[in-house]
Amino acid sequence: MKNDAEIFAEKLENAIHRAMQSTVADEVKLAIMESVQENVYDKYEPTQYKRRGVNGGLADPNMMDQTYDAGAMTLEIRSSGKGAHGRKDVAEIVESGQGYTWKKSQIAQHPFPRPFHRPAEERLAQGNEIDNAIKAELLKSGFDVR
Repeated sequence: MKNDAEIFAEKLENAIHRAMQSTVADEVKLAIMESVQENVYDKYEPTQYKRRGVNGGLADPNMMDQTYDAGAMTLEIRSSGKGAHGRKDVAEIVESGQGYTWKKSQIAQHPFPRPFHRPAEERLAQGNEIDNAIKAELLKSGFDVR
């Protein structure tokens, strides 16, 4: 039979796991979406394709892979959209500035890296969105959070 400390620790761990996979993940995705707008879309206007934005593009939260490691309590979220023909990792191309195939495109002729994952991570590290998301889940789970 579990003692009170073990029951408390299990309940706390479960609440943190739920927070990481829901409210925290939502905050990270929102930060990535904002970073895509600021660091990608606002920096360059495409000439060879039409952006998909939140409809299957870099800013679409449904196109972000989410991996949670419960043992390490780490959450990794990465934009995973593919090119219009499903062959290329758009995030890798945009962040590195390498891999564009349109020969007449300015961005293919003069590679222009536009990183957006790292700026999103840095913004979250400076803010309190993650702490607030975890606190909200802990409150929902009955914890007294101050």
